Amino acid sequence: MIKWIIILTVATVVIADIIAFRRAIRYIRSTMWRIALGVLIFVADAMPYIPMSLYIIVLHDNTTTTMHTAMWFMTLYVLLTLPRLGFYLFWLPRKSSRTATLLGAMTAATISCTLIYGIIKTRTDMEVRHVSLQFQNLPASFDGYRIALFSDVHIGTMLSPQKQCKKLVDIINATQPDAVAFCGDLINIRHTELTPRLVTTLRDIKARDGVYAVLGNHDRGVYVKDSVELSVEENTAYVVEHIHNCDWRLLRDSVAYVRRAEDSIAFVGIDFSDSLLVYKHSFETPSNLDTESIFANIPDSTFRITLSHLPQVWHLLRDRSHSDLTLAGHVHSSQIKFSCDNLQLSPAMIMYREWSGLYEEQGRTLYINDGIGVVGFFMRIGTRPEITLLELRK
Repeated sequence: MIKWIIILTVATVVIADIIAFRRAIRYIRSTMWRIALGVLIFVADAMPYIPMSLYIIVLHDNTTTTMHTAMWFMTLYVLLTLPRLGFYLFWLPRKSSRTATLLGAMTAATISCTLIYGIIKTRTDMEVRHVSLQFQNLPASFDGYRIALFSDVHIGTMLSPQKQCKKLVDIINATQPDAVAFCGDLINIRHTELTPRLVTTLRDIKARDGVYAVLGNHDRGVYVKDSVELSVEENTAYVVEHIHNCDWRLLRDSVAYVRRAEDSIAFVGIDFSDSLLVYKHSFETPSNLDTESIFANIPDSTFRITLSHLPQVWHLLRDRSHSDLTLAGHVHSSQIKFSCDNLQLSPAMIMYREWSGLYEEQGRTLYINDGIGVVGFFMRIGTRPEITLLELRK
């Protein structure tokens, strides 16, 4: 589905550019300026394919430099394309109108400012979102229990990883959580992004009951091009080692209990196993995931908090009555979200049934964190990096 969305988007831009160019040259007498305009439009439309061509033809692997270069090209493409489409929206429907031209120019300027703000400010402007959740079956001893949730750090695509991770740690610690939950994608491409210095920084996250984590698709190393030099299995093993060195408890289809007096709750982790890799860019509910064996030995009376990178897993957990509260990430709200009261709009809506925030069905609850880092392009529009402070109430 992603492939067809990209193809449709690119085709729309190219067609709009052709129509706009044919109209514009009617008012441009100079052949030189006509050629210059055509070259400018061609370069703007070809922008995403430049790093792709380098990647396929020249580069032998995905490095941090490779990804940064590709993402800057994509960022530039977005900066050149979206304002242009905003201008066309008013200018193309009319043959010649100063009002339409002015409205189009104002729209383009507004979009440009929004995008630049998304690069400079929103991309790193972390927020703490407070969410209070009520559960009838929550043990009395855990009334008021606080969980700091974060996800999708993507360290390899951070422009200042040490600075941003230190800020992340400080914000999490300031919430004074009882426990911290991380829902996957700590790295972006390869384990070497997580340097010893960053491990030391992330080890400073403090919570009374510790940090619980699961792996995401990026943590598995499936985007490494030279799989001979670094296989998926090797990359995963290194990431697991780094997470252990962070003093986080990694849950790989396993459970950890937290006790208060005579009461207890369970943190359950759904591993991003080989059976889930096929769903890394899919929006369907995994049909081949054996959740029965994961929850088999957990007493039915135990309150269960499940960590899953993919939000779609919630459909299985809900229908099988496995989890009271499921925490997920992965989507990032496509890094573009517009919110007004209870109304939220995002490209993610086209692809995911549940894509951001809180969902409740059949007495089961899902919360999707919008993530910390970026993928694809260096901007966040309307969706700041999120640390969620969940307060559980009986």
